[in-house]
Amino acid sequence: MASLLKIKGTPARVRSGFAPYFKVEGSPGGKSDDHWINQYWNGQDSRWVMIDVDRSLENYIKFDLYDIPEGTFDFSADAWLSVRSGKVNGQHFWNAGGNGGLIVIAWGLFYDFHCLMNDEVIYFHTPEITHFGKFEKLPEEQLAEIDSLAKLMQKPDDNFEELQKVWNTKKEFRLLRGGLL
Repeated sequence: MASLLKIKGTPARVRSGFAPYFKVEGSPGGKSDDHWINQYWNGQDSRWVMIDVDRSLENYIKFDLYDIPEGTFDFSADAWLSVRSGKVNGQHFWNAGGNGGLIVIAWGLFYDFHCLMNDEVIYFHTPEITHFGKFEKLPEEQLAEIDSLAKLMQKPDDNFEELQKVWNTKKEFRLLRGGLL
């Protein structure tokens, strides 16, 4: 969707996070499932409009998926900081592989970071920093660095220059591995 919008000259970006608003077969109830959405810039209203074309035919969703209300989609940065501060249990966030917790949120956070830097990646790539499931065992110093990244990503437009600086200097935040790498 983002590619189609960009081809038409509309600024657009992919975002990675979690959707508590839809039902996924096999997903435990009351969870927020990993999901990708798009945003496009509506210059008339001077705002990013969130759209979810993947779920646009779902009849149980009670809001417009072509203008998702603020606070309805759980952006990865917000999920990360909520779990790290103890406000939300990490197991609230779940992925299709049956995993939950900080590792799943970290994957979403780094996917979203790549997306914000216009470097969309496929879902099966994982950040090098996660050490495949041993993320929670990272030293507090590294977790604090990721906290700082998440804080910047909560307001990506306001912090875009700082995010670019992180992108250019913290190469471990952008190195991925996966089946195609």
